[in-house]
Amino acid sequence: MTHKPGSQDAYHRRRSQAIAVNKRRRRQLDWEDTRKPAWVAWLSGVCTIALLLTLLALGATEDSTAPIANGDRLGPFDTSRMQYQHRAQQTLAEAQGDEPRWALVLADRPWTSDSMAKLLSDVETSHQRLRVSTVYAAGSGLVAEAVGEPAIGHTRADVFANVALDLAGENPRVAKRVVFDAMLVYGKPDTLRALSQRVFSVEPAPVDAVYGKIGVRTQALDQ
Repeated sequence: MTHKPGSQDAYHRRRSQAIAVNKRRRRQLDWEDTRKPAWVAWLSGVCTIALLLTLLALGATEDSTAPIANGDRLGPFDTSRMQYQHRAQQTLAEAQGDEPRWALVLADRPWTSDSMAKLLSDVETSHQRLRVSTVYAAGSGLVAEAVGEPAIGHTRADVFANVALDLAGENPRVAKRVVFDAMLVYGKPDTLRALSQRVFSVEPAPVDAVYGKIGVRTQALDQ
């Protein structure tokens, strides 16, 4: 096929032609593009809800079985202070054997760091040493502080004083006013009985009670 001279130049100089937009086809394509993400979002939502329901069910199961697995409790739960004292005395009197066990000790009057340390020292003069794991600050609520045995060169009074300082926000003047009304100890029944003569009450836990899985209450309903 022959072209007249200049026809190619005329072709390149021609104006571009706009193609009309097919709006109906565009809407169809847009709908197809968005349809899959919508299904994905719907499926993700269903899976998320199912996962949450499963977690809630597991949590409810654990909560319902926790009191059975961790059924040991020490302290005046649902009783008056005097009723609890009588019950604790009876439990301690019935403690058999020579195996050490955990026990909750309640003060007849709040202890300072020094008086609490002296109390233990006096008992241990004629009995085996007690292990103190937790002390409870006097006041509203349950403020528990875990403690360890004193390091070499330090005493229990130092350990208790450091706890008071922590509770006082590192303020030495405030720390002097911090007092304690209970402690969780570990010892043999005869040592616990000797200690009970100097405090309000000593309630021993079963021999197989596990530290960290014992419910504790230090204040009675009538306090």
